[in-house]
Amino acid sequence: MVKVSVIIPVYNVEKYLKKCLDSVINQTLEDIEIICVDDGSTDNSLAILNEYKKSDGRIQLIRQENQGHSGATNTGLKYVTGDYIFFVDSDDWIELTALEKLYNNAIENDSDLVLYDAIEHFPSNDRIRNYYLLNDLRNEVFDYKSEKKLVINSYYVQWSKLYKTSFFKKHNLKLPNFLLFEDIGLNVAAISLAERITYLPEILYHYNRLNESSMQNTKIEDKRSNIIFDVINYVEKFLKENNLFNDLELNFLEFRIKQPKMLFDNLDEESKGEFYQELRESFLSIKSNPKLISQLPFEFYSFFVHVITLKNYNEYFTTKHYINNISELYFDYVDRRELDLKLGEFTDNGINNDSPVIVSMTSFPDRIDRVQYTVYSLLNQSLKPKKLLLWLAIEEFPNRENDLPSSLLNLKCNGLEIKWCENLKSFKKLIPSLKEFPNDIVVTADDDVFYPHNWLESLYNEHLVNSDSIICTRSRKIKVNEDNTLDKYETWLLSEGSQEASYLNLFTGVGGVLYPQNCLNDSVLNYDLAKKLCPNADDLWFWAMAVLNETKIAKIDGFKSVTFNVCRDLGFTNDKRLFDLNIYKNDLQVENILKEFPKILEIIGDENELK
Repeated sequence: MVKVSVIIPVYNVEKYLKKCLDSVINQTLEDIEIICVDDGSTDNSLAILNEYKKSDGRIQLIRQENQGHSGATNTGLKYVTGDYIFFVDSDDWIELTALEKLYNNAIENDSDLVLYDAIEHFPSNDRIRNYYLLNDLRNEVFDYKSEKKLVINSYYVQWSKLYKTSFFKKHNLKLPNFLLFEDIGLNVAAISLAERITYLPEILYHYNRLNESSMQNTKIEDKRSNIIFDVINYVEKFLKENNLFNDLELNFLEFRIKQPKMLFDNLDEESKGEFYQELRESFLSIKSNPKLISQLPFEFYSFFVHVITLKNYNEYFTTKHYINNISELYFDYVDRRELDLKLGEFTDNGINNDSPVIVSMTSFPDRIDRVQYTVYSLLNQSLKPKKLLLWLAIEEFPNRENDLPSSLLNLKCNGLEIKWCENLKSFKKLIPSLKEFPNDIVVTADDDVFYPHNWLESLYNEHLVNSDSIICTRSRKIKVNEDNTLDKYETWLLSEGSQEASYLNLFTGVGGVLYPQNCLNDSVLNYDLAKKLCPNADDLWFWAMAVLNETKIAKIDGFKSVTFNVCRDLGFTNDKRLFDLNIYKNDLQVENILKEFPKILEIIGDENELK
């Protein structure tokens, strides 16, 4: 009786084949069959197979024209007669006790699958890799629900398991016919369908990374990398057809983003452009709930946001410094359905006429239907503002309040003031308030952020300590070259932690900025000049006006949790973003400002000399 059928697909591995075969024919478990499928080798592999076949009657040799790894493996499956199936790649080898230990474990536990550990061999050194790390499950029988990452986001290779043959045939398992990544489809099916899985925490397999011609060791280039999108579709179809998708959707999302990202990161530069477009199309077709997507590991979540935001690889390449500073897009999710209920019951007065600060903001038609969430957060501050001003352009809302949603208008009863002005674009979040309330402290807020309860109080408390400075919660550190010129904007990295007052702190308005009285140069009100110099960069304009007025900027810590509008940042709406508009134009806008106001560099230089 054959206990284990060992399938070995072979293609041009003459250098490693004998070691592989020796490790199999000398197993302590002797009741095995060895099915070798020569996939059209052009080297000496076939001769080696014939030599071993003559000396060991357990070896079956099947020859075929080249069909690739999956084709050769599936051919071998047709000849299986053993109770269990085990795969060995022809350039790898196994411990002499491997099959006996795996078979005994399977019999003892009636396992559909037995998992185990392996060791990788690299040219430089050996590295032990415990692929499954199932310490809590080593003495248990389990299924995928106990360790969902095993289905999609763990060790895919088919040789990583011993399979019960009856289980394999019941579900008609085989390797999908892909040139690359064919192991993934088999792993997803086997792990998700198995009812009894066990784990043997021993290193039984030697994974050969010494073979430079091996597919796993060859850098994937050109259009072969695009096969991953076919594999993704295959996996999604399988999960849905087997009613597994809802239970594994988050794991599938990680797989759908992680695997293409790994390929993208390793492609040569010439191949990245075309791959990026297919990658972006794939990401844009994702229909999962944004809240679920935001639960992904942040490395993959951030990559996803960048790809759907940036239209081509050139844009991505230009802005990749943002990926190195992923707090640029960090947020927690706000459940808008829950907020809608709170808004319907909201009766509090969010204003205090004796407050020392005014909060000023603006919006525009594409966002006006959601601005009530930001306003609600600003009316629920621990330090209530004296006024909460929402500046809107008459040009954009010709019917004024008749063009506004009732959910926003209702908040007038709680203290919101809607004020009308000319269309100063994003600059109107501050300029009209400076004109009308020149002797007040003004704090600006963005219209797509849900601000924490203590946001305004924290800004004001820092003002009490640092009253001559502008206070912000988010900033970039301006990089100055040795010749006192400013380096490119892309080198101005986001600052972590609190920052002492400096001209080199560029506040970015999304987190909120506190402007003390008379902190900006009088030119700040000259919108025509601002529009000429930096039409898409209000923060650069207000920073320049601060430096000209010799007002420094300080940053406080602790506001990573400000929450962005998820649907917009995930690209599920056509909402416009200044981020999209100005990221490629900031250097030109900075240059325009410095030409108009050369004194800025003098002031910055004086600060550097003092340091």
